[in-house]
Amino acid sequence: MAAAFPLILAFAAAAPLPSIEAIRTWQARTVRIHEIAWRLQSRNAAHCPVTRMGYGFTTIYLQEDTPPDMRQRWADALQIEGLATIAMVGSNSPAASDMRPGDSVLAVNGTRWGKTAAEQAPFVKALNERNFQPSLTMSLKRGDRMIDVALDARRVCAGDVFLINSRKTNASASGTNIAVDSGLEALLSSDDELAFVIAHEFAHIGLGHSSADQAKAIKDRSQRFAMEKAADALGIRWVLRAGYAPEAAAQAHPKIVKANRAPISGLLGLHGPYMAPKARAAFLAQEAAAARREAAAE
Repeated sequence: MAAAFPLILAFAAAAPLPSIEAIRTWQARTVRIHEIAWRLQSRNAAHCPVTRMGYGFTTIYLQEDTPPDMRQRWADALQIEGLATIAMVGSNSPAASDMRPGDSVLAVNGTRWGKTAAEQAPFVKALNERNFQPSLTMSLKRGDRMIDVALDARRVCAGDVFLINSRKTNASASGTNIAVDSGLEALLSSDDELAFVIAHEFAHIGLGHSSADQAKAIKDRSQRFAMEKAADALGIRWVLRAGYAPEAAAQAHPKIVKANRAPISGLLGLHGPYMAPKARAAFLAQEAAAARREAAAE
């Protein structure tokens, strides 16, 4: 999970200012994808070729250089006191016993939060570096209480997931970053369905498809077809290990196809570097059944 997320990313160019309800809704949607990502990353670590340390929480903060009216609107909406704040605590994570969403973070490994952007930079760096640290100490503020927390990391699959403010209904992986369009998150109201989409992108990372040296292969239709099929099969197994229903992949696929297909594409039967929609749905259903059998035989 990424360490810290500037809140202004979603609506920086918005005019007029986003409503308090819109900000709260956006934050809830962001937390949703981070919770799903944590389950996928933490429960598939034994099967990932590239791992890192994980603590199971994400933080949010207001950037110092944000226009005052925008800062105040976000602060009012999320009741942030001008400090980095815990946004999500993953289930069964190292952070679960001691942290709560809404806790203010005063210090990370002795590095304190600052009032200016320059003072905040070392703090944000310390948060990001936790991905490579086996242990972490934090000072938190919960209401009127001050809490010191010591955490031991868990090995998790490498990768960061971001919700992008876009009406498109796509997801993609680049390096170890996964971008999920907000249009896709809204389309898939079932966590099981959304988990497959995110797992599919994690599979691309794990299989090495998203690395820079694969740019040429991605442009080759036959190689890309094989990549997508392999990511489907591996993603199905990630979903099952994380406790989601793999059968949801076949249910999500028609929704995504319908949302993305322009009339002319449907008329001509175009489906890019993927299997034809009905064939892909059938393949996903077959892989879900196979994954269930494999799990039962273990």
